[in-house]
Amino acid sequence: MMSIFHSSYFSWDFNLLQYINSHNSPFFDKFMWAISSHIFSFIFFVTLSLLILFLHRKRSWKILILTIITIGLTDVIAARVIKPIFKRPRPTHDIEFINVTNLHLHQNDDGTYYYGGAYGFPSNHAANFMAMAIIFSFFLKNKFKYHSSTILFIFLITFLVGYSRCYLAVHYPSDVLAGWIFGLLVSFVSIFFYKHFVKRVT
Repeated sequence: MMSIFHSSYFSWDFNLLQYINSHNSPFFDKFMWAISSHIFSFIFFVTLSLLILFLHRKRSWKILILTIITIGLTDVIAARVIKPIFKRPRPTHDIEFINVTNLHLHQNDDGTYYYGGAYGFPSNHAANFMAMAIIFSFFLKNKFKYHSSTILFIFLITFLVGYSRCYLAVHYPSDVLAGWIFGLLVSFVSIFFYKHFVKRVT
């Protein structure tokens, strides 16, 4: 797999990563780190869950359980199955392909740098947020006056989270793209399951 990722077919991947990572500033360093954090993910999920509770009332528990299972499966399969198969190092670990000293890395309070885990394909952040975006958008559509702008905002956040992973240099753009596609597929399967099985259960 490594020969594929290091081939000329993925030269755009490396160039786009460098472009995103090189356009940095102290403000965006803090912003991208914050939006990439688990705290932000939790707040985002809880906020959308409260909206579902308000709009769907009695069947909201079915929707939230489905959403949690979908995100859980997406996360576990991406991390425990797909990443070990492809074994693609993150840019911060890909010493055979990238000079890490040329990357702009996030510096922790103790002076160390954030490198992420060993493997990066696909991005769990991207996969999880896309799964969350699809599921929540499906159940928010046509449910209240501002559903269109809310759904647009959800996908904007999903894009920003994916972008932040490249900005922080812990994922190649193709890692993020693969994560989005995988999250999309898993959420579509969950929605199909809901429409044909769960929804019929009273």
